[in-house]
Amino acid sequence: MPRRDRGRAADRAQRAAAHSVAGPRAVRLPEAAISPPLVWHILLLAYAAGLTAAAAPWPGAVGAALVWCLSRTLLPSRLSHLLYVFCFCAGVFAASAALPRPPAADPAWTLSREVVEVRGVVRRVEGAPDRSLRLILRDVRRVDGAGAEDGTGAPDEMDAPDGTGAGAPGVVPEGATGGGTGEPLPGGLVWTWRHPLYRPAPGQEVRVALRVKPVRGFANPGTWDSADYWALRGVFYRAFSNGGRVHPHWGSRPASALWDAREALRAAVVHGLGGPAENDAAASKVAGSGGTENDKGAPESGGALESGEALGRGAAVVVALLFGDRFFLDRDEMLRMGHASLAHTLALSGLHLGMVVGLGALAAWAVGWLWPGVYLRVARRRLAVLAAAPLALGYVWLGQGAPSLVRAAVMFAAWGALLLAGRSQVLLDGLFAALAAILLADPLAALDSGLRMSAAAVAGIALLGPAWARLKPWFDRARERDAGRAVKRGAAARLAARTGQWAVGLLLVSLAAQFALLPLAAWNFGYVSLAFWINLLWLPVLGLAIMPLAVAGFLAAAASFVAPGFGPALGGLAAWLLGAAAGVQDALFGLLAHLEAAGLAPWCAVLRPHWAAGLGYWGLLVLLAASFAGRGAGPYGSSGSGSAGSGPSGSGSGKAFPASTSLTAPVPAGSARPAPPAFRASQASRIRPSRSAPRAGAALLCLVLLAAPSLAALWPWATPWATGGGVRLTLLDVGQGQAVLLEGPDGARVLLDGGGLWPGFDVGAAVTGPALAWNRPPRLDGVLLSHPDSDHWRGLEYVLRRFSVGWFASNGDRPRGEDGERYDEALAEWGGEPRVLTAGEVLPLGGGAALEVLHPAPGFAGKDNDRSLVLRLTWRGRGLALLPGDVERAGLLALLASGRDLRADVLVLPHHGAASSLSPELYRRAAPRLALASAGFLNYFGFPAALVTEALRAAGVPLRTTADAGALTVEWCAPDAAPRLGAARPVAVAAGP
Repeated sequence: MPRRDRGRAADRAQRAAAHSVAGPRAVRLPEAAISPPLVWHILLLAYAAGLTAAAAPWPGAVGAALVWCLSRTLLPSRLSHLLYVFCFCAGVFAASAALPRPPAADPAWTLSREVVEVRGVVRRVEGAPDRSLRLILRDVRRVDGAGAEDGTGAPDEMDAPDGTGAGAPGVVPEGATGGGTGEPLPGGLVWTWRHPLYRPAPGQEVRVALRVKPVRGFANPGTWDSADYWALRGVFYRAFSNGGRVHPHWGSRPASALWDAREALRAAVVHGLGGPAENDAAASKVAGSGGTENDKGAPESGGALESGEALGRGAAVVVALLFGDRFFLDRDEMLRMGHASLAHTLALSGLHLGMVVGLGALAAWAVGWLWPGVYLRVARRRLAVLAAAPLALGYVWLGQGAPSLVRAAVMFAAWGALLLAGRSQVLLDGLFAALAAILLADPLAALDSGLRMSAAAVAGIALLGPAWARLKPWFDRARERDAGRAVKRGAAARLAARTGQWAVGLLLVSLAAQFALLPLAAWNFGYVSLAFWINLLWLPVLGLAIMPLAVAGFLAAAASFVAPGFGPALGGLAAWLLGAAAGVQDALFGLLAHLEAAGLAPWCAVLRPHWAAGLGYWGLLVLLAASFAGRGAGPYGSSGSGSAGSGPSGSGSGKAFPASTSLTAPVPAGSARPAPPAFRASQASRIRPSRSAPRAGAALLCLVLLAAPSLAALWPWATPWATGGGVRLTLLDVGQGQAVLLEGPDGARVLLDGGGLWPGFDVGAAVTGPALAWNRPPRLDGVLLSHPDSDHWRGLEYVLRRFSVGWFASNGDRPRGEDGERYDEALAEWGGEPRVLTAGEVLPLGGGAALEVLHPAPGFAGKDNDRSLVLRLTWRGRGLALLPGDVERAGLLALLASGRDLRADVLVLPHHGAASSLSPELYRRAAPRLALASAGFLNYFGFPAALVTEALRAAGVPLRTTADAGALTVEWCAPDAAPRLGAARPVAVAAGP
């Protein structure tokens, strides 16, 4: 009998067996419905809310209250209510106990900016974009008795988004021995090494001279602080070095078969992609031994890093997909992919693990095609789970057990276990089982944004599936209407129809995930891509071509180690397969470039929602899903309106929306069976909501949470101490730079400068823009540029390009070089006519507030900083704040000689408090109650200078800096009211008398 006929006979036998055992009802496929929640699902949500409340009390407490309101009619007794409260309190206690305690005091040598020699042990090695290694060190101690000389003189103040910063590395002097072990570092150290000359292994000791500083991110209201991110990982200090400017001395490379094997495979893949060979990777795998230090401080064997040219874009993505290593990726390219809604394709997560699991399912299909009788013993889905398990475990190992990958593996394990147990409706139940395992093992995972986004995406697909299922009858009718036409057209027409259904299913699944992720994506990134449809082109190519070719190339490279006799042939095959994967990826990048050029990949800055609005949004989504779901039934189709195999996609046949049913497809014929007693008992414990259960109260609460933050933003001055509109000045924390937000009584918002000192880091997109858009639309009435220095100008480029800006004004000077070109492009994209300001002009802010231009006067011949705009914020004639930009001695003398009124409650120090802008006469004439300075933490320039702080102390003017307090906000509730000062970080911020 031909193989195909044998397969059909096996399928007929399987269906007949299923019909005789379970009856026709077991394979009947009505519309899908969500299974009602179990009690422990709700209790788990209470526990997760408690975990969140340990770090963010208000969001956690309100979230717990919202879950209780949404499910209170489902909790059957007072005992369940008490259990709910108990689980919430248990979560608070668990997270509080697990939170790392920050050091009581930082060692003096970490605050002195001096380069010191330290010794530590590598805990983790991560590849970072732009050819950087991120090394997390433990057991770090200062080495006494050996000095270190910093001969670079380069500034190091860069609080990058990952919190690693930038710095001028130290060099261990020739012949230095290191001396004894000194003061320990109270916490881990993250060391970013750009263009490294060596790739160490976890557990390896290192002795190196670095400038170690406490981790200090950007602290602005409603924004992400990298210090919190690293604190959750027990890391409180950072350092930066660049290439050969630093000469670490490495200890023996620890023997680790798993690590050496991974590094050898990584080296083989990099070499197969056209990169330089790592001269030691294979040797490390075979020998598994360390090496001795040579005179350059690097071991003679093990870990030498490639030093040639970087890989191409496609090859860099292949390395990232296989190993989670972003070493060869370009940060600008990653940003472009994020703007096209493709950033998730670069981060190892459930998407990539799902593709690997799909390869296991393909292998199961191949086995069934070769030996059809295997399905009489093992159902196809069970066989797919068994075949995919080793691939998934291997992929987690290749990705170094990255947290996102481990979380995805736990979720897939939960789904696989339910499928092996005969369950079909597993997406939501598996998600809860995985979350329970993750949060019980690691309570702090609840604070990880990656887990939140993964859980929200999966929950959105599961909950919104029944809503999309309402579209299925339309597709069925369309298919029936075109059935005759398709038969006439033949196989091509049928294939086109199925492809269209598959594409629509993928689009609907993507929409479900996008809807659920919208608040998190807007808050985390500050923008939303309007081209998520590109995933319809990108993901199929990634899953059906790039990943299979990359995995096949990887397996060929691995086989060359196992069978050295076939090494050259297997190596050539691996290089061809990997090169093909990289070529397809390059073609995708070319497609993306064409779409961008045609304006088909738009993205826009959006309002970053308040946490209360996010909770209200998700609550409404749950209520919407519940209204579509109705009553659920067990996967055995025992009762109710549920299905014996219906999933959240609403596709009983698994054909209309196959993308959403990959884990929720119907029970295959032959695997259906009567529900076991234990399962029937668990189904009996399911909470079945009554259709008459009151939901109006929960819906009203969700609407209040959704709307209240935005409504409050319309009246930002409606506080307990203010009865009407007021004026607010916010000195944003942008590191070493300056950005000032001014808000008038009628709600006008004007930004003065945008920060941004360092090339390669867009402070406007990462800091200034998100701070301005928190709970407010990305709109400004006006933008001012005091002068075109990079630390004032670069952050404005993003604002001019992506915000709605009413007017733009400056002193008329233009940035030089490449900055000047970008300046012209940003103004052209903004589309307005810039205005040049001179002394004597007034910019109204509404409600009697205004900005007076005090300097420069027409014809002033000063240069650069001395030509900075000097502005005075007033309200009905009273001076509130003096904003002198970076004006220095010549400009200050001209300002003081002008005889203008300089009185103000607040003085923002000129030039960040530099000694070149010291002016006791200015302090006397302005007579401020408070002085503010925008400066980076432990900045290279030493701002504010000691001479300035002494002069302010002598004048009795208290000084506050963004370096210590983060963003500083001063508010006036009335023209004659005293200023009120607030800070993003908890420090003493009382204003002067």
